[in-house]
Amino acid sequence: MKNIINKVIAGITVTSMLTWYAGPVFAYLNEETVYSNLDTTGKSYQSTVTTVVEDKNGTKTTQDTTKEELPIETKITYYLDGKEIDADKIAGQKGRVTIKLEFENNEKNIVKINGKDQEMYTPFVVVSGLMIDNKKNTDIEIKNGKLLTNGNSCIAVGMAFPGMQESLGIDENTIKLPNSIEISMNTDSFESGNIMVYSSPKLLGELDISMSDFDEIFDQINALETASKALENGAFTLADGMKTLDVGAVKLDSGIASLDSGIDTLKAGSIDLNAGAVNLKNGASEFAKNSQAFNSGVSQISSGVSDLNTQYSALNDGINTLNSKSSQLQVGASELKNGVSSLNTGVNSLKDGATALNAGVGEVLTGINTVVDGLAPKMTDEAKTANQASLTAMGSVLALDGNYANFNSTMDLATAQATLAVLQNQLNELEVAYSNGLSSLTDEQKIQNLESQATINKQILTIVSTINYSTVSQAKNTLSETASSTDTLYNGLLQVQAGMQSVSAGANSLSLGLSDLSNGTNNLLLGANQLSDGTVALTSGTANLADGSAKVVNGLATLNAGATSLADNSNKLTAASTTISNGAASLQSGTASLQAGVIALSDGAKELKNGSLSLTEGTLALVTGSQELSNGIKQFNEEGISKIVDLANNDGKDLIKRVEKLEQLSKDYVSFASEEKRDDLKFIAITDSVKVNTITSKSDKNSKDKK
Repeated sequence: MKNIINKVIAGITVTSMLTWYAGPVFAYLNEETVYSNLDTTGKSYQSTVTTVVEDKNGTKTTQDTTKEELPIETKITYYLDGKEIDADKIAGQKGRVTIKLEFENNEKNIVKINGKDQEMYTPFVVVSGLMIDNKKNTDIEIKNGKLLTNGNSCIAVGMAFPGMQESLGIDENTIKLPNSIEISMNTDSFESGNIMVYSSPKLLGELDISMSDFDEIFDQINALETASKALENGAFTLADGMKTLDVGAVKLDSGIASLDSGIDTLKAGSIDLNAGAVNLKNGASEFAKNSQAFNSGVSQISSGVSDLNTQYSALNDGINTLNSKSSQLQVGASELKNGVSSLNTGVNSLKDGATALNAGVGEVLTGINTVVDGLAPKMTDEAKTANQASLTAMGSVLALDGNYANFNSTMDLATAQATLAVLQNQLNELEVAYSNGLSSLTDEQKIQNLESQATINKQILTIVSTINYSTVSQAKNTLSETASSTDTLYNGLLQVQAGMQSVSAGANSLSLGLSDLSNGTNNLLLGANQLSDGTVALTSGTANLADGSAKVVNGLATLNAGATSLADNSNKLTAASTTISNGAASLQSGTASLQAGVIALSDGAKELKNGSLSLTEGTLALVTGSQELSNGIKQFNEEGISKIVDLANNDGKDLIKRVEKLEQLSKDYVSFASEEKRDDLKFIAITDSVKVNTITSKSDKNSKDKK
């Protein structure tokens, strides 16, 4: 029965495509076309009816707007990455975009089938198309349609039959008649052009389906059921046979694999055997050629060993004598080492003392130099001349014999200073009194006051002369004594300084000499240690040499005996090597033939293995294929043939009657906007485009103007 439905659908599809692209051909035109503008959600906001009537008088075209509800309602839904999104938000989005167009048939009718009222829809066929830019969109897919590509662009064309599923009364599990179209694509910035929607109710009416057209089909369906049962049984039997064949092929392949593995091992062994035989042949031949020279060399070895054994006895005696003398040398070296060590210790002690002496002399000399440097400026010729001038001047002062030189000459300096202070106070009081009472004093009082001041001044002058005289006298004596002592001290220090410099130079020379001596004794001690160690090593070496010499003597005896025996048996070896060489040549010839045969056997086994593998793969494929064939035929019978038979025998006639009713409904739908009967009637709708902040279509502009 599915074939019947497919035939109906195929007829509708072909007719719709021809009608869309060519239009019906009549002697005269009498057609009505409804043009509608849809927004991005599919809602109609403007419709225009265009009528073209052509007769013998000419062609008349009329165009009127209408607000009538369209027979097919369109709903457009947008999805971004599987989630629904509003139409006004989809523009410019990135991701996987799906446009779903759903169509609802509003032309519902009540018809009678087998005496019962049935609800059926006028059979509209909807074809929708969208042009997509291949450069901006990838992985384009369509459900319920086809993709037509012309390079830069792709045209997505889909088809829907809204209400047809319900009108035919067919279960969706039997066949699914679509009432929607889905277009999906990957995009970085989504935009969509205008979607075209074409629908017509006249397509099914042109099929002219009759019940008599299907009588033969019903008869053939029953025959098909019988044949399919036989085919199913045969496929089942074939699958069982192929399973048995597959088991045998697997066993055969396993045996061949074992055979091939064994032959590979045999091949590898024969190659190694032949290589060994070749090496044996070559080695034996070479050994046989050189055996004569070997025999001669053995004789020479035997003779040389005998001479060596005789001559070595003298060498052995010398080695024993050397061993004895080395022990005596070791004792002397040890005593020398001890003496040098004691000498080195004493020299190092002298060196340390000289270093300390040199440091002490340096410190003393530094101190003397400091004192001399301090006295040197005072003892220059200019200083001595100035000092002498000071002494002469002081003598002149002391030689003066003024009027007051002897005034109270016994007064010491402290008493004189105290008396001078009292007199100075008295003089100040007289001066103050004189100044304060100058206007009231008589001339006599003024003279008396001035005389008193003069007396005090005289006393002050006398005391000052006495103080100066004492001070100058003391300074002269002190300066004279100091000059004499300083000169003596300076001259003595110069002599000490010269002596200490000599001592310092000597101490320094002594320190350097002892340092050199210490280095020499250190080197001497190092040499003594090395000499002692060398004599110890020499003693040990001569002992080992003596021991080794004894072993050499024993070895020479053994070597002499072995050389004699080797010479005796070398002739026998020469004869045996010839026999071995001949046998190795024969062995190599045989292994070469064996290797060639094994290689040929291996090549044949490989071909057999490859053939077995192909056989196994082929039988496995046959088993799989036969099983799939059996299952497929069984499924085909259960899901296809059986349902078709049931549908044909039970619902087939009802389906044909429904198709006939749909055909009649198609013919009865003659006009949309008038009462006139039209030969052709179609609906064409165009949606607004989806763009990013741009208006690129007339329908977009109309939409905005209307709003």
